[in-house]
Parts: sequence; structure tokens; C-alpha cells
Amino acid sequence: MERLERLKGEVAHYEAEGLNPVVVAPGDIERVVAYKERYGLPVPVLADPQYQTHRIFGLSHWSREQVLYDLPDEYCDLTRESGEAYQTARREIDLHLVDDPWMQSGEFVIDPNGIVRLAYMYNYCADYPDPRVFTTAARLARPQM
Repeated sequence: MERLERLKGEVAHYEAEGLNPVVVAPGDIERVVAYKERYGLPVPVLADPQYQTHRIFGLSHWSREQVLYDLPDEYCDLTRESGEAYQTARREIDLHLVDDPWMQSGEFVIDPNGIVRLAYMYNYCADYPDPRVFTTAARLARPQM
């Protein structure tokens, strides 16, 4: 949710640099549309229920350390009971549980020729990028005059 709120504030800067942000969300189209509407995503959202885009861009599963790094100690014993307690706590605060909470996140700048100019792979769940990384990549990808 924090990344979504940041994106809402960043999207105008990205567009001013010629970037066209798009979110690729795992899930069937109905759920992805509902998610976009519920949270007011200001960019197009594409449905990818089979995680094909994740695989194509080299995203895999996080290690336990990358997912559990900021949890209280009682959740880090890795028992089934502590995992269920964590999920119950998340559901009680009405945060959307993703289909695969272990799937790594990433953000990319792709030029008009389909060349990946920047690949930002998150090191942990809340490893949000500095927006200047993307706007700089966009400027550097422009044809030199």
C-alpha cells in the first residue's frame, strides 16, 4: 500500500520524463480490475494470472529473510501456527493478501524498442526505489541530438 501511495505522487513526474508507468498484477482480470478501482491506481494495470511477466523479467521467490525481516520475533520461528497467526493479523486489518506473498517485486524501464534500460529488483518487500532512478534512466535512453 505504501508503494501504491508513492506511485500516485510520482506518476506525474514519470510522465513528464516520457515514461508510461504500467502495473502488471498477478491475478485474473476481474480481481485486477477490482484492485485497481478499490485503490485508485493512476496507471494501466495488466492481469497476469500465470506470473509469466515475473518469470520473463527474472523475478523469483524471495528468501524467508527477505519476507520476514521486519516481523516481530514471534513470527520468525517459521512454524505453521505462527504463519497462520500472521495471516490472521493481516486479514483483520483488511490488507489484500496476494496470491503468492513470496514472489519478488521489480520495476523496469523499457525503451520504445523493447530494450530493458533499467531493472530494479527489490531486495525485500519494502525496498522502494528512488523515483530519480527511473527518470534518469528515461533521460539517458533518449536519442542524443
